[in-house]
Amino acid sequence: MIKVAKNNFPKTNFYVQDMSKLKLDRKFDLILCPFDSLNYLKNIKRVQQTFKKVGNHLNPDGIFIFDFNTPHLYITKHKGTYDREVSDVKFKHICIYDKGKRIAKTIFDFGKKGREIHTQQAYTKLEIILALRKEDFEILDIYDSFELDKPNKNSNRLFFVVRIKK
Repeated sequence: MIKVAKNNFPKTNFYVQDMSKLKLDRKFDLILCPFDSLNYLKNIKRVQQTFKKVGNHLNPDGIFIFDFNTPHLYITKHKGTYDREVSDVKFKHICIYDKGKRIAKTIFDFGKKGREIHTQQAYTKLEIILALRKEDFEILDIYDSFELDKPNKNSNRLFFVVRIKK
């Protein structure tokens, strides 16, 4: 993806890092972490480390916006095998969820061209709130999915808007 991005935006700097070890020697007014990226972190300790590193990179009054998939999404929607086609590429989309461990596997099977396996950890709203508090973040708002609705027990994805406490 970085290679594609560099081709599209040759004058932009791109960095590949473990987000729980983020080090850019810069501060920002806004940091975004979209598309359930936090779910790729294997445990809440790594999520908390990420929050710490993000906090180190925010200017005073800087905002951090992120989202994550909830256990509800994985329990209700992350199951089964689907035949898919995207940009003329056919593949099988396989969804598996271990409710006990709260680990989701998404397999994209391209047949002879190989497989791509994504493993994600499900986190609860409370786990994320506690991790944010430990890193001294103030929660400005929480949204359900891509709407501006309040979260509820059936929320599949939550968006948080936070900043470091003053």
